[in-house]
Amino acid sequence: YQREWFTRLDNTFQLRYRTLYPLGDLIYLKPSGTGEPPTVINALHTAEIGLNTRFAYKEKYVAGDFARVSLGTSYPIVELHLATGLPNLGTREYGYQKIVAHVYQRLQLGTFGWMRLNAEAGKIWGSLPYPLLILHSGNETFYDDDLAFNTMNYFEFISDRYAQLFMEHHFDGLLFNRIPLLRRLKWRELVEAKAVVGSLDLEKTEKEMLLLPGMYSLNHGPYVEVAAGVENILKVLTVEGLWRLRYNDHPYTKRFSLRLKLFLNF
Repeated sequence: YQREWFTRLDNTFQLRYRTLYPLGDLIYLKPSGTGEPPTVINALHTAEIGLNTRFAYKEKYVAGDFARVSLGTSYPIVELHLATGLPNLGTREYGYQKIVAHVYQRLQLGTFGWMRLNAEAGKIWGSLPYPLLILHSGNETFYDDDLAFNTMNYFEFISDRYAQLFMEHHFDGLLFNRIPLLRRLKWRELVEAKAVVGSLDLEKTEKEMLLLPGMYSLNHGPYVEVAAGVENILKVLTVEGLWRLRYNDHPYTKRFSLRLKLFLNF
């Protein structure tokens, strides 16, 4: 249920039921705590009630009969999500509380181009198995994902509290326009940085479910990656080189990698 109190401020009320099944070779295992072999969990059942608040000062829209598209705003867009698990509703098993705050802003910087900032922080209270905690978004494909850590493996890091910042700066030819050949090609330079700090109560989590091999907490410090790239190649293609700056001792990781992205900028 969504209610817009006035233009640019709305609340969304959610009631969500979920059943999570392990697929493929994945097995959910719960420690017995008595020296016996772990117990196999066939599925996880949750029920959650949530409230999301979104405020975007002076946001503009293009509206149709049934939908509208945001044209953005020069001011920060703020979202706050609150949720609680309902362990006594039917066969649902887990009680918890969750809060996530998100701030997004696009900054126009004149001749220096433009910058996009995404900041997010959250915390979960409760004793939960890892699929219900914060699984930080990794990316093992060749396609660059704006909302993921592109040098992080899938399921590599997990937290019950975290704060992250994504920053990307598009120079719009500030440097390349001074080089005749690159000016004619209309290539554009960009840089990115992504970082996340977090923590995990391993004792509580592993009481509910064993972690997967190759799954880690951020208890030893932040994860950081940086990137530099060229966009507007053939008008649509972006190529980026990415450097992973921390946790390089983890298996199956690379300090440097390349990513491609299709990006249309009008």
